[in-house]
Amino acid sequence: MHVRFILLLVALLIAFHANAAINNEVAFYIDAYGELTAQQEPKVAEAQRIFKRLQSVADRNSKHLAKLVVINNKTHAWAIALPAGHIILSRQVLDIVHRDANTELAQARLAFVIGHELAHLANDDYWHHEVESFMQNTSDARKIAQFLNQNFEAKQAELAADDKGYIYAAMAGYAVDRLIKKHNNKQPSAAQDFFTFWMQQTNTKTSPSHPEAKDRAELLRQRLNQLKQKLAFFRVGTRLAHFGHCNDAIYFLKEFQKVFPGRAVLNNLGQCYLQQAQSQMQQKQLAFYWLPLSLDTHNRASALTRGGIAALESPRQFLKNFDTKNSTVSGYLDDAIEVLSLAVSKDPYYIPARINLAIAYLYQGKPHRARAILADTQQQSNDNATVTMLDALALYEQTDADIDLWATAIKKLERLEQNTPSMYVLYNHARLLSVRPRLIEAQKLWNRLRDYTDYLPAVTRKEVCSQQNLAPLTSCMRLSTKKATKPNWSWLFTTSLNPLTNVERERLNANWQSIGFDWAAADLHGFIHQRSDDSIELLELNNTVQIQVLKGDPIADLTQINGYCKYPLIKRTLDADEVWSCDNWAVLVSNQQAREIWYIQK
Repeated sequence: MHVRFILLLVALLIAFHANAAINNEVAFYIDAYGELTAQQEPKVAEAQRIFKRLQSVADRNSKHLAKLVVINNKTHAWAIALPAGHIILSRQVLDIVHRDANTELAQARLAFVIGHELAHLANDDYWHHEVESFMQNTSDARKIAQFLNQNFEAKQAELAADDKGYIYAAMAGYAVDRLIKKHNNKQPSAAQDFFTFWMQQTNTKTSPSHPEAKDRAELLRQRLNQLKQKLAFFRVGTRLAHFGHCNDAIYFLKEFQKVFPGRAVLNNLGQCYLQQAQSQMQQKQLAFYWLPLSLDTHNRASALTRGGIAALESPRQFLKNFDTKNSTVSGYLDDAIEVLSLAVSKDPYYIPARINLAIAYLYQGKPHRARAILADTQQQSNDNATVTMLDALALYEQTDADIDLWATAIKKLERLEQNTPSMYVLYNHARLLSVRPRLIEAQKLWNRLRDYTDYLPAVTRKEVCSQQNLAPLTSCMRLSTKKATKPNWSWLFTTSLNPLTNVERERLNANWQSIGFDWAAADLHGFIHQRSDDSIELLELNNTVQIQVLKGDPIADLTQINGYCKYPLIKRTLDADEVWSCDNWAVLVSNQQAREIWYIQK
């Protein structure tokens, strides 16, 4: 590795771990300095919120759960990952990241610092403790650099922690681009990139042989700019998957997977494969249960592309009864299981991947494997309603000639419906009552679901409307509408499917950054365009704008959003956020603020 980059790692190591006592036990730090709580200091509460948000996207170590501890030390800037799973931050770190910064910049700084340490925990990287011990005996940066140069794994671990820390923070929604660019601000610290600022604030000393701070920052800036471009592929892939365009989404997600095969991209790939498998299933098989995928696409207004769903025939009493020999469906399910199993191996505590993996096994007719995945999940999920519901269905699917588990599964669903009712639970409870049949009890549940048909996917809605007896099928299938008001935002480019005009192309050439892609196998080529102020992002596919994204803080008033849609909004969880959807547009909601507006061409 080039000596200049070695020296950069030395400088950052000194800055992040300067003067830290060499001890791997969290009790040592708490005893020596005292723990700083959220009640004592509001910045600690903010740090804990950022930490939890990063945990929702970061890889985890199966040996322990990470925990953030802030110690009351005002003189040293410490950020340390301990082998038992603790991340130690000193009070001085919180003070530094907030210095001369608005909320957005301060949170981005802190998210990167915490993300860097989470990456060390995920990979069991504690090599810096060895370096710190070496540094106790010498302050010569050249000797430290030589020590690092002899330790290839250490260099790679620190580079990976920088990369992952940046990606974790970006995926969690923090403005990490502000860390690697200079800002037009009268305050000197805000005009610096984060790395120059950090080293100055921590009084990191360098010898004349060290490169200047601006050179060290430039080396990292180049790496992080490359990662920033790749992150655009993850965002686009996730948006395409949300709108049900998984045939295209998979290419974008795989492109991001090349540089960062983390749990989130693997889970989203698995969800896409499950969506593709569902698209090839028989209508009766697809409607047998309502299985909730995290990126479930409820395209309410879409017409059914295949025939209607008749009442279930008597032999179809189990999902496992359906033909699993369809090679296309089987192929997608195999792909889903492969990437979802990998996601679980990267983070055994990642509930979404475990839920999707259990669903894939249910579709494969392997309820025993589904229950094994769910059994581990139940220990971690604190009575997660989705996990409990899927476990009840998998239990019922294990029924055979020697043992009847229907009554036990029904009792589980009844308890769940009383404690945490949901449309998913109601639908699947009605299904199990119908297959026995317990028609009177089942009819009551189908009729209750009639009140929620506006919120159901097209296939599920038609099954409910076929089973209920309160209204004619056509009336039940008709979506409720209301007069919608014009949104307070406008799209920069035409929402038609016409190719970009010369005028629009010229507009993109001014103050925009463009990332090209060309996947010949899928005849998929185009650009991801990002305006220089990061307020707009576009996906251009085959010379047509396919997705437009408007960003703001906030971009719209949440209290007005419902009035802009002629249908009732559908709300879904996406990582730590929510997405409120209306046909071909959606709002990304974070911390009760509308952060982004998405539009997709249908």
